[in-house]
Amino acid sequence: MIQKIIRGKNFVPLLDYLTRPGRGGDTTYCEFLAALRIDGTSPRDYALSLRSVAYFRPEIERPVIHVILRAAPTDSLSSALWQSIAEEYMERLGYGEAPFVAYRHHDIPGGDHIHIVGSRVDWNCKLVNASFDRPRGRLIVRDFEQRYQLTETRGPALTDVPTHGAHARSRGPR
Repeated sequence: MIQKIIRGKNFVPLLDYLTRPGRGGDTTYCEFLAALRIDGTSPRDYALSLRSVAYFRPEIERPVIHVILRAAPTDSLSSALWQSIAEEYMERLGYGEAPFVAYRHHDIPGGDHIHIVGSRVDWNCKLVNASFDRPRGRLIVRDFEQRYQLTETRGPALTDVPTHGAHARSRGPR
């Protein structure tokens, strides 16, 4: 499984993009999976709800977290498993109190993947700590690969996640 984490500025165009019809007007390629700690029934509602949480912290320039998780072409995951993975991934990454929505895309043969769009500001008006979220996410993905017998992806070793102190020391004195 491969992860990609992006921080962005605007929820509305992102959710519009993720839920638009696929190639040739195909409307079956995008499947709604989950909406947690969020109000609404449509992509526009979700975007407005996510944006309303981000308004609590106007100083945050990039309140959007967009996570893409892609399974290997040889792996076949059910929608229920993808939903469970999305929820657990966000919880373990530190977004347990933050709202998010998840969609599954079937648009590329052998490219089954999900998009998770969430707020980096939670309902308690706290900014979720995104320090080292990519290495932490990689650990979570590796756990999913082992637990669900998915194809393992190449990447840095599990021990390559630096501590805050080790990272500061590696940069040297200022």
